[in-house]
Amino acid sequence: MGNAHHLSLNMHKHVGFIAIGLVVALYAGLGWYTHSTLSGAMAVVDAAWADVVAVHELRQELAENLIRDLQDSEGASEAAVRTLRASHENALAHTLEADALGDVARFAVYEAAQIQLGRRLNTLAFGREGSSLARFLTDGTMWDMQLQSNNYRMGIVLTQYNEAVRTYNAALKSSLARFFVRVFGFSARPTLQHH
Repeated sequence: MGNAHHLSLNMHKHVGFIAIGLVVALYAGLGWYTHSTLSGAMAVVDAAWADVVAVHELRQELAENLIRDLQDSEGASEAAVRTLRASHENALAHTLEADALGDVARFAVYEAAQIQLGRRLNTLAFGREGSSLARFLTDGTMWDMQLQSNNYRMGIVLTQYNEAVRTYNAALKSSLARFFVRVFGFSARPTLQHH
């Protein structure tokens, strides 16, 4: 009877170790799956962000070219050039890499600078000042078309970025991911306003 009791205790120990091993394996598997899922979603966000930055850089280049052209033309409003230059310099001063998207304060400053530049360019091209813009630029119509193209492309990349962020943020909120999010250092990403 003593041997049977000892055998029974050993069997319970082995079953306990097997159960612990299975729980650890399950936890590791779920962690790996969650990390892979979130990393994939984050890669889509990063790629979409790269597209947003590329369109912002094109817009900044448009602004730089317009400033140069307006400075070289006679009769262009010095105030308009000065305001555009300030918006352009502000946009250039605030960059944001994909790995800093979780920094809400930096994101807000970056977004505000880009929106300000976009509004200033659109006001010059299509607002009251825009009616006389073509007079000062030999290729004013071409510049308008480039800005319209940039605005169209901006709408597309912002929509794609926002969709990628919503998908990623939803994955973060899934019941499985909530347990692992802090362990792996993932955090929600903000969406962008259309500008």
